[in-house]
Amino acid sequence: MTVAVAPLLYGALPHATLDAAMAMLQRSPMPYMVWPQLPQRSFRERSVVQAAWGFPGVVVDERQRRVFVQRAVSAAALPQLALDFLQKRDNRAALTPAEAAGLFAILPWLGHQSTTVGSKGQLLGPISLAAQLTDEAQIPLIADAVLFEGLVQHLCQRARWQAELLARAQRPVLMCIDEPFLDVLTSPFLSIDRDELWLALARVLDALPCQRALAVGGDVALAAVLELPIDVAIVNSWDHAQRIIEAAPQLREFLQRGGKVGLGCVPLQGGDDVLALAQHKLMQVIDQLGVAGIPAQDLIGRLFVMPVASLGQIDIAVAESVVTTTCRLADMVSRQLQTLVAVKE
Repeated sequence: MTVAVAPLLYGALPHATLDAAMAMLQRSPMPYMVWPQLPQRSFRERSVVQAAWGFPGVVVDERQRRVFVQRAVSAAALPQLALDFLQKRDNRAALTPAEAAGLFAILPWLGHQSTTVGSKGQLLGPISLAAQLTDEAQIPLIADAVLFEGLVQHLCQRARWQAELLARAQRPVLMCIDEPFLDVLTSPFLSIDRDELWLALARVLDALPCQRALAVGGDVALAAVLELPIDVAIVNSWDHAQRIIEAAPQLREFLQRGGKVGLGCVPLQGGDDVLALAQHKLMQVIDQLGVAGIPAQDLIGRLFVMPVASLGQIDIAVAESVVTTTCRLADMVSRQLQTLVAVKE
């Protein structure tokens, strides 16, 4: 029987040790095993720090829990960065177990799994990173076209390096570019043209030699997102279901091209009623998509269900409950969709 709906996670988990995080993930098998980012283990594993690590001029102050760019140092190193980028010297963008313990732990684990079990990597995207990463004067890099271009080159190399590292396990690789602050594009105060920012995001996605996912946050119109070079579009359907329905014509074309959609529909809370509530709200979205021209059969094998956001900053017990709920929801809704399709046939 085809799995109509599969569970999927964002990268961050709240555990302070790698062993505890891996043990939880192994209790909840998924078609793509996420490598765990552990911000409670180390400040370096926060998504902004992890993505910025290795960019010329970056300073990580773990005691003050601050990361910033020394503008002069960065500007002086940009020509070498550009040369490394053009010549694909991607090892300059490598991480170590100190910055990404889970990334290196997942590789031997995958070697003992079925060849159908893939890995999911993740990296903060250029728009969200540049909106949060500042220079020493607290000016975000998204306000400087030259430094932003350097950051895009850095992320292209980091994304490609990570994907190629995961591919060594000889399993399917899904790399997700996370853009939780994509709605910054609606700001009237941008210094860089919006089309250039969209192009920068497309360049990072294009650098990936594997399946590509994009996770978008905020109240964002999805039509443009679905035109990007991606295989999976991830959206928070709990808070922004209407945006998904508005983009139904583009989503239908995306699915027809072989794309898949991930819906963030499991709230970050425990309790016996969470599963029923998440199921009810997800089926509402699926029913509305049906009315908008995307029948249930078009979602068979093309739908992931996910938590509404990363789990890295919540209580461990709640996080483990959310993961269990996500897996149970995927199974329940998979059976519902298959029943709906069978009845209509």
